[in-house]
Amino acid sequence: MRKLATAAISFSLAVFAANYILPAKWLVTAAVFAAVIGALLGLLRAKWLHPTIIALSFFALGLLSYYTAYNETVVRAEAVSAETTELEVRILSYPVEYDDYCRVETKIIGGELPRLKAVVYDNSKALRDAVPGQTARLTAKVTPANTYYGESDDRYYAKGIFLKAKTDTAELSGGRMLRFIPQYIAHRVSETVNKIFPEDTAPFVKALIIGDRRDFYSDVTLKANFTRAGLSHVVAISGMHITFLAGLLQMFIGKRRKGAIVSIAVVWIFALAVGASPSAVRAAFMQTMVLFAPVVYRENDPITALSVALSLILLSNPMAAMSVSLQLSFASVAGIILFAPSINDAMVSIIPEKFRFKPLCGIITAVSVTASVMVFSMPLTAVHFGYLPIVSALSNILVLFAVSWCFAGSIAACLLSLIPFAGEFAAWLVSWVVRYIYAMASLTADIPFAVLYTQTKFSILWMVLLYGAFLIFALTKLPGWVKFLAPTLIAAVSFALVLSLTENEYENGGTISVLDVGQGQCVAVMAENATAVIDCGSVSGADAGAKASEYLRSCGRDRINVFALTHLHSDHANGAVTLMELMPVDTLILPENAREEPDTADKILGAAERHGTEVYFVSGDSSADCGSIHIRMFQPENGDENERSMIFRVSIGDFDALITGDCGAEEEELYARTHDVSKTELLVVGHHGAKTSSSDELLRELGGSYAVISTGYNFYGHPHSETLERLEAYGYNTYRTDADGTVEIRIE
Repeated sequence: MRKLATAAISFSLAVFAANYILPAKWLVTAAVFAAVIGALLGLLRAKWLHPTIIALSFFALGLLSYYTAYNETVVRAEAVSAETTELEVRILSYPVEYDDYCRVETKIIGGELPRLKAVVYDNSKALRDAVPGQTARLTAKVTPANTYYGESDDRYYAKGIFLKAKTDTAELSGGRMLRFIPQYIAHRVSETVNKIFPEDTAPFVKALIIGDRRDFYSDVTLKANFTRAGLSHVVAISGMHITFLAGLLQMFIGKRRKGAIVSIAVVWIFALAVGASPSAVRAAFMQTMVLFAPVVYRENDPITALSVALSLILLSNPMAAMSVSLQLSFASVAGIILFAPSINDAMVSIIPEKFRFKPLCGIITAVSVTASVMVFSMPLTAVHFGYLPIVSALSNILVLFAVSWCFAGSIAACLLSLIPFAGEFAAWLVSWVVRYIYAMASLTADIPFAVLYTQTKFSILWMVLLYGAFLIFALTKLPGWVKFLAPTLIAAVSFALVLSLTENEYENGGTISVLDVGQGQCVAVMAENATAVIDCGSVSGADAGAKASEYLRSCGRDRINVFALTHLHSDHANGAVTLMELMPVDTLILPENAREEPDTADKILGAAERHGTEVYFVSGDSSADCGSIHIRMFQPENGDENERSMIFRVSIGDFDALITGDCGAEEEELYARTHDVSKTELLVVGHHGAKTSSSDELLRELGGSYAVISTGYNFYGHPHSETLERLEAYGYNTYRTDADGTVEIRIE
């Protein structure tokens, strides 16, 4: 079995190397080199070299597999021009409908383009009622699926989708197909859940039993609570769900050979029904190995099962190596296999034997599994998401037993829905378990510093110290409980020190930060214990509210004293509701003309009312104090909404910053003539660097030193070359969030 593991691991390492390290043009050379070395070693006929020969041979196969797949998919996709063409596609998924379009995954089956998977954006919404298996004829503009808002992005390639097609016309034909039965089942279950479960619990149930997380993620507070509590894995179909399902099946059909075969079939139908994500496929394969091993009278080897599952996924789509879901799933299970038993034994050894009661041992097992999961997944989480859920061990102890009840109960409720009122009653009971899970997620998420954000240098140092301490003690000959307890105490003490240093860093003096939210704007101002935020929006796909919340919490801030918006255009305000849901806000300041955007204003005012936030509407000149932060406001009276964008002058001590929103040159000049703007050290450049803002008169009067342009991928040409030239001419040191990321100005 371990020879198989060696081959599978070597193959997978080659695919990861091809994705992240080796250029495509070197793959064949590297494969030949590895194969030749393996062949030469084989000539020695030394038995002890066999594992090395196997590793080199399958490493070469992995490189060649990636090279072949890369040329058949990525190269062909990126050769596609952005011309409009006629297509025939097979529908692969149920459409997702948005306000102005619907999105559906397809595979091209006709036309001149390569037979690759494509995601179709249908502006006509003709495909909104499509079902998997149907065909559609499109007139579409097709492009490679390797960008997201102008930036290189691999999310579609990792899913095996290599093309994007945008269409205004589509014609459906055909009907259902047998091979899409799992998708039909999942869709039917989704409809049943929506019908029998209350509105507040249905999103969680759908995410839990069929992996449909769209409604769950649309609730920003719920999503944030689960993220901060370290419970996001609960709604990502993985080994836990597959194990629950297999356990339920064996409870009713037994563990004999027939029961194992039936369970394997149902597990794979379930994995396909939930979308065949890497984590679901991995879990299904490993559960198959567990169920099948006794049938063929073989012992299951978890390392072999895990490595073979990974190699098979990468064989079917080598670009899946870029999937964050795949990386986290396999890293978590590898941690459990390698470290959970040792951590559990070390923790149990600390407890005197007479106190080793079953409930306590269960808690220890939960903690040891959580700790082992984090061994490999914690660095990946830090790299991909920029945070670490510190309270995950506690939240998992409080929740996982209820999740298993909820999983079984939800499936039972869906089955009972065939009997009048029985399904609704079962769903009502299960909903109370769901609400308990919600409550525990909220409780643990609200613990101070439940999450450590990796944006600060101290958090990175803490991670290095954490891994270093455990590694050093692991190499000693001390008792197991010492190896576990000593570095744990070091980690706890150093974590407290990190929190203290982080708080002190942002409490001394002041900080004005222009956050990188893509094409939008969000400015955070911190001084001592006061926090203000001006604007929060983005049209670049970034969730500005979530980014602002994460940034402020990484700085040790847990509430916003003043939140103000220059105007209500989406690139300045579409993250406002999310931010208010994620962090308490004392005072909200809006321009007087905000009511002219009733849809946006109603949502923001609704969030303020829900959370008890005071609201002030401002016109003309006004001011507000927030601790040692002084804010002066001015709203022009004429022009469109952009031109009447509020202007903010923010002062921390003698340091002044000017934020002009989307005002044009005329409004800027009016402000400069009627207000003293001299000695303004910082200018947050108006209208994302448009040539209609940052006029000569304003720049001449300001006499500033620093300018920051908040911008991202856009079709408007922001920042304009004329604006950049003017800033340079007036001696500004200019920074851009699209090039420099979040820009922090520290005020001593």
